[in-house]
Amino acid sequence: LGFLPPPSAGSGAKNLGVKDAITALDFINGFISFFGGNNQVTIGGQSSGGHMVRALLAAPSAAGFFRAATLHGDPMNYGFEKTSVHQALQTAFYTGLCNGGDLQCMRSTPLSTILSAQDNFVNTGQAFFVDPSVGTGEPLRPIVDGTTIQFSLTTTYPSQKKPLFITNNKNEAGQAIGNSYPFGCAGCDFVSSMVFALGQNRTDTILAAPWYNPSPPADRTIAPAYRQNGDVIRQALERIGTDQQWRCANWDFARRWAGVGGTAYVGVFDLGALYTDNVSNNYCTQDGVVCHEDEKFLLFGTAPNPTSAQSTLSAQIQARLVKFINNPNQAPNPPSYAQWNAATSSDAKAIALGGSTNGQAVPILGCDPSFWGASVPFDWQVFGE
Repeated sequence: LGFLPPPSAGSGAKNLGVKDAITALDFINGFISFFGGNNQVTIGGQSSGGHMVRALLAAPSAAGFFRAATLHGDPMNYGFEKTSVHQALQTAFYTGLCNGGDLQCMRSTPLSTILSAQDNFVNTGQAFFVDPSVGTGEPLRPIVDGTTIQFSLTTTYPSQKKPLFITNNKNEAGQAIGNSYPFGCAGCDFVSSMVFALGQNRTDTILAAPWYNPSPPADRTIAPAYRQNGDVIRQALERIGTDQQWRCANWDFARRWAGVGGTAYVGVFDLGALYTDNVSNNYCTQDGVVCHEDEKFLLFGTAPNPTSAQSTLSAQIQARLVKFINNPNQAPNPPSYAQWNAATSSDAKAIALGGSTNGQAVPILGCDPSFWGASVPFDWQVFGE
């Protein structure tokens, strides 16, 4: 409802979800003192919530309401949508709903009916076929409307750069891959799947690289090697999806943020706690896999029956968050934890969170600035977002 209102709502009815968030932040700043707090607010979000945080970073009317931000599992391959794309989605969606979105009809239509129609529009790929720039993972997004959101955060940035704490999981795309291919992918046409998602040029470049091809030429090996468990195709799709949507896109964003004078700390969860949405996903339940959302319990310290390693990591991440929230202008390095340095314009300086390499630099691999974002453009670059 916040990102696809009917055309009859008027030209000003854009980014309603973002405006709701700004209104909430305004309320918090005005009344938090009555609850013993102060107005030194840090905002945070996971997945589409992370994208909402990005929208607030690009909204001048929100700038005075928070001083720092955390983003977790934000699919930064997607930029903000163009107004023209938003209008095309509106036209397509409301053609079959309330005679083009008649406002009086919409007001009398049950909310459940509207949400069900929107779920169908998104989940069956209808939105993608209206305009491929919307992708399939998050087709309804904030818009650079020139009023609420004034900066793309891809080529234009606000003058005030908030300090950022950015994390992603090492197997983010595993959730989508496991849901899409629940019985494995031994008979899948890997190349065709790639071409459909990325186009021929990007596919060719990815397959020629040393990090992804599940069937490399005899004279070439893939590093790091895939687990030879009969599930290599899904592993390859997951690795590509994770790097495109999350890992490399997040690192690219952090480098660009640093390049325009901002501060960002980047981490990768090498250990997770299986989230509720993933308990039936046979990719995410494999040992050592950390899928999208598997950081949630660790962030909040609510993992059910946590292992010793999970409790240790949860304590670490919470200590780092407390340090960051209390003083976002200093590195989130509490005593006894590994040094975490801010990204530079050429190096995200990402560290591993948990696992056997906890606190160490995460290998760059395909996230080299010359590959994703250069030789292989992100979607926001392909579609000029």
